[in-house]
This record gives sequence, C-alpha cells and structure tokens, in this order.
Amino acid sequence: MKGIEIISIPVTNQQAAREFYLKMGFTLIVEAPYEGGANWIQLGIPGSYTARAFR
Repeated sequence: MKGIEIISIPVTNQQAAREFYLKMGFTLIVEAPYEGGANWIQLGIPGSYTARAFR
C-alpha cells in the first residue's frame, strides 16, 4: 500500500463542514448528490494525495 486516497467523515451539517475546510485551505474536488438526499462532498489539500469526503 502506498497511501490512503479518501477518508470518509460522517457529519451532521455538510455545508458547515464544507465551509470550515474551505477556510482551512482545502479545495473542492467534487460535490454531487448522494443517497438519502445528502451530497457527496470531497475536498483535498493542494498537492496532497489524500482527499476528505463528507457524507
């Protein structure tokens, strides 16, 4: 194994989590509809191999 590509973090407020990480310097990779009426929000640190996904 060379690394971890995605870390999935369940949150109660996706938009608050999204804004928090964007303010911390993360970049939005994808935001798309997900099961149960939620969105799949994937953020990453520029130049990093690992992304964070909020569901």
